[in-house]
Amino acid sequence: MSGAFDDAALAGAELLARAQRAFGPAALIAETLPRRKAIVAVGNAAEVALAAEVDEGLAQAAIDKLRDAEPPTAEELAALEACIRFMRPAWLVRRDRIFARVGEGPAGPMLRAIEPLLAGVGCILRRGQRQGIATGFLVAPRALVTSAHVLRQLSPNGSLAAGDASAQFGLEADEIERHAPVPIAGVSAVHPSADVVVLALAADGPHAGLPVRAGPAPAAGAALLVVGYPRADERTPLFASAVYADLYGVKRAAPGEVTGGDDERLFHDASTLGGNSGSPVLDLETAAVVGVHATGHFAHRNEAIRSSVLAAEGSLRPFIGAIAT
Repeated sequence: MSGAFDDAALAGAELLARAQRAFGPAALIAETLPRRKAIVAVGNAAEVALAAEVDEGLAQAAIDKLRDAEPPTAEELAALEACIRFMRPAWLVRRDRIFARVGEGPAGPMLRAIEPLLAGVGCILRRGQRQGIATGFLVAPRALVTSAHVLRQLSPNGSLAAGDASAQFGLEADEIERHAPVPIAGVSAVHPSADVVVLALAADGPHAGLPVRAGPAPAAGAALLVVGYPRADERTPLFASAVYADLYGVKRAAPGEVTGGDDERLFHDASTLGGNSGSPVLDLETAAVVGVHATGHFAHRNEAIRSSVLAAEGSLRPFIGAIAT
């Protein structure tokens, strides 16, 4: 029994620390969340601003109970998670630069170090379509990593003929066709168990390849960035419309942090939607890929395949140009 109690206490302490990182050391939601709401509501329709309402009172009650080592109710925990997620923007990327609105976070040296990698993140499109279905990132000039379930979306039997799909690296807000799409020539390698695949491009992409970390995953609380092409997703709460300002299908950089993981998966809380499958999860400290975003539930938990799983697989590793330790 004491083991279960200790586990609950540790989980509560970690959640309280996460809330303090989101709302400041005092974790006073009423002083922080309204500023964030004002930022995301700028230029949005009135109904979008209304949809941004979350229950701050229940969330603050959860924080107060965690401080007193008391267990919050399920409703209070859900409200706190929603409030934390509302503090997770999805910044636009324009010409390989991250554009954060005033007050939206640490647009400092670590983000600048990430920006040279942004050109290597592309949107995966089916032949003849302009709306992407997922994200992929270069690990070599002609090697594109994405989720294996994306391959199944493109081809139910797992094969992919040349020209069936392409990668578009220039889908940015106001810069829709800065780079010509690069045809996907076929499948180079599929991980035997994890949700990750390497696709072959028919020509070089606009980047030599993002570095893939082979070492241990970052610890819980480590700052990260998920880069990809979120698309409108009916599975998400209404307030997601405010986070994305109803602008989907273009390159975004979403900050967040590691919330846990296991031997294969890394859990995180960055803002992601359908279309982010295959997005690189980048460690802000080392500017390296630490995961491949696979799935998630908005305001609950996102899951990525750890980069070490990708780097350790013999059939995939030969296609990775840069391994980071």
